[in-house]
Amino acid sequence: MKIRMTLVTSLALVLSLLFSCQAPPPPPFEANTTLTMYIATDIHYREYDPSDDQIVGSAKLFEYIPDLLYALKYDMSNEKPNYLLVTGDLTDTGANYAQDELVTYFTEVEAQGTQVLVMPGNHDFASAAFAEKFAAFGYADAYMREGLSYCARLSADTWIVTLDTGVYGQLQDDTLAFFEKVGAAAQKENARLLVASHHNAVPHLPTMNDGFVLWPADQFYAIMAKYALPVDLTGHMHAQDIASRTDGAYQLTDICTGALAVYPHRVGVMTLSPTQWEYNTRSLPVEEYAKLSADTQTPELLDFATYSRDYHMGRFAKRGDVDDISEEAATLRGLINVHYFEGDENQYFEQLKDDGAWEELKATRYYNFLQEALFDKDLPDNHWVHTFS
Repeated sequence: MKIRMTLVTSLALVLSLLFSCQAPPPPPFEANTTLTMYIATDIHYREYDPSDDQIVGSAKLFEYIPDLLYALKYDMSNEKPNYLLVTGDLTDTGANYAQDELVTYFTEVEAQGTQVLVMPGNHDFASAAFAEKFAAFGYADAYMREGLSYCARLSADTWIVTLDTGVYGQLQDDTLAFFEKVGAAAQKENARLLVASHHNAVPHLPTMNDGFVLWPADQFYAIMAKYALPVDLTGHMHAQDIASRTDGAYQLTDICTGALAVYPHRVGVMTLSPTQWEYNTRSLPVEEYAKLSADTQTPELLDFATYSRDYHMGRFAKRGDVDDISEEAATLRGLINVHYFEGDENQYFEQLKDDGAWEELKATRYYNFLQEALFDKDLPDNHWVHTFS
């Protein structure tokens, strides 16, 4: 038995070494190809339990996440993006059944012609098993890999590196060394490198630093600046927001796509051309998808944009409220949250700050966040362009 086990172990080791030494497949697209990538984040897929108050009262519309996913699939079947990137929090609790159902879903997406790339977020509680479960969606064909981080060649001259930030946003030493290695390799091969992480690269609001921003931030920033990498695609904070950090001639832009599970349930669309990268947000055709089947023709889905907006606004108007405020002030609080999550608060800045109920909100526990959200004027939040010289 001991000899047999030794032989089996040795054989397994040999096979493992052979597999690890296999050359990665060639990039699926040639150089100078314009690519389109959909970006989804914070799906938070889980079983919906209407008896669970934490689920029912959440900002995440758990009941409708399957419909949102299939509205996304329906949209991609029409638009034919080359890639779908999911920047973490695929599931809400890391449950096996939720991961299994997403594997089935991503397989269906790939059958339509869109390649799926995933990475873990803090809610995925990821381990090596995550990479095994989702091997077909980035890990198995990675050009370079370290742990749960990997580099994929989207085309011969456009690469992406996904960086594992764990549960608390920490970039381990091995991950930082891997990031440096990928940056050097991309530079050597004259490839442009897109970066993705679940946690944010820079603070989007002063109150959203600890627990939101990856660390050590300065070491991450130094690598970004060294290789002049223009953007990090992130998630985690659930709101649609674009922020930046500038030192001298270099600017790092963090594009946080809003959570799929949370209003307004949009995705990002990145167009990667030889001369520029452009990001825009895109609403899902939930109402159009709902009309396709009798099972989905519910009042909520047939007018989902209104239903979801009203739900989100009402929830934040009342959010665990212990403040003694008027109905007008509560409504304003909900409205500010709606516009911040939509990423269009700048368009309504003057109107919202001049609302008479604003003064009443100053005495409430959410005032600091509301003030920061309303006065967030860093960058437009639904559009970004970087032109290469």
